[in-house]
Amino acid sequence: MFIPVSSFSNKSLLTYLLTYFQAERARKNTEAELAETLQRMTELTSVVSSLTADRRRFDAELSSSRADVEDALRERNEAADRATRLQACHCLTAVIDN
Repeated sequence: MFIPVSSFSNKSLLTYLLTYFQAERARKNTEAELAETLQRMTELTSVVSSLTADRRRFDAELSSSRADVEDALRERNEAADRATRLQACHCLTAVIDN
């Protein structure tokens, strides 16, 4: 929008120019802040993506570890059962031999 300079008094022209330059400075500062904010959002989005991938990997590792522990516990219980049966057989054999 063009405003003819002749429509201003000296004081009002200075006030207008001062207001204009202040508004321009504020606009540039706001644009710079927006650019910094967008850059920070991009960085944080990348961090969140990386953390999400790490969490998925850790969840998979945890699931695998749980399965390994369950297998080990099952094997331990089976070994304990075999030992109990062998001990019972041994006791029975000892009784029969006597």
